[in-house]
Amino acid sequence: MKNPVYVEYQRVKLIASVLIVTLSLLGAFSHYLRAVDDSVIQTKLRLNSASSQLDDKFSALLAYATALQKTAQLKLLLPAMADDNMISLLSFSAAETIKVSLLDTQQPLHAELNMLQRLQPYFDLVTEVQPFISNIYYVSEQGYAYNGLPRWSDYIAEQLLSWQNSTNQKSSFSQDSLFYPDFMQQQALLQVPLYANNKKIGRFLFALDLKQLLKPVYTLYADTDLMLLDQAGSLIPESTSRKLPQIDQHLLHVQRLNNTPWSLAVLEPKLSLFTSGIKVFSLHFISYLVLLSIFFVLMQYRFKRRVLSPVNRLFIHIERLAKNDINGVRRVPLGWNDIFDKVYRLAQQDKTSK
Repeated sequence: MKNPVYVEYQRVKLIASVLIVTLSLLGAFSHYLRAVDDSVIQTKLRLNSASSQLDDKFSALLAYATALQKTAQLKLLLPAMADDNMISLLSFSAAETIKVSLLDTQQPLHAELNMLQRLQPYFDLVTEVQPFISNIYYVSEQGYAYNGLPRWSDYIAEQLLSWQNSTNQKSSFSQDSLFYPDFMQQQALLQVPLYANNKKIGRFLFALDLKQLLKPVYTLYADTDLMLLDQAGSLIPESTSRKLPQIDQHLLHVQRLNNTPWSLAVLEPKLSLFTSGIKVFSLHFISYLVLLSIFFVLMQYRFKRRVLSPVNRLFIHIERLAKNDINGVRRVPLGWNDIFDKVYRLAQQDKTSK
């Protein structure tokens, strides 16, 4: 006699095997997504921390620049100094350096020159106060520039003239501080205007050594590809923490800086991100598969021992009774005595009725 319980048992085994694999895949995939998400979160936390440190540095820079601006506005109001020093200026119109005496009261720059003489300590000590400031330049609206040094180097003079004549410097005068990603000698620039009674006087140019500025922050994240982006989203030269790998193989995370229009970005390798997720996926898939398989084998063994085997013996018992074997099976499974006895009595009644 065909045992329908055994047929269903085989069908349940197949369904359970498929279900175990499916549940293992779903569980492992959920852990994979969490692992990828955790990796992205860790990257963003590192990015936020680095951005906060950079904001502190730019905040100190802006504080120093604002102090110089306020001091310059006050110095403009002071009387001229009785000083016969000669100051070296770069003339934009003549494209050469000239010497101007502080005692020349007919000089249109007389008030500004006396102001600059009083601000000389700012020019001298700037690299000690802010090591990432390469130099300070003062550019007068009257077409002259001052760098705080006794003389101008030909290279610096040529670079400043080129920058002054560039198209991006022909914009209207602004009373706000401006950042420029490319100045000269692979430096960035902070421009701080000088004005009095809403009249433009000149501007201070802070040449920024980005390598020096970013080095302390990038050292803390030596294994992370960090870089600065300008307000247009373009890479700022000399702002990368190390040589950039191929961009198309990485994910880009960007964090806007608070004190500048720039942003800090980090490159995260796609392969590293998804490889770490695959390792987690494989580990959890195998773990779920083993645990569920063990549970299934135990339940299968119990079902086979407590249900399938007794039912099979019951079928044998019925077949023997049908063949007039009055004893049926000799060993009755535990707990099935009543069922076997009822089958036996039904068989005897059927014979008596006949």
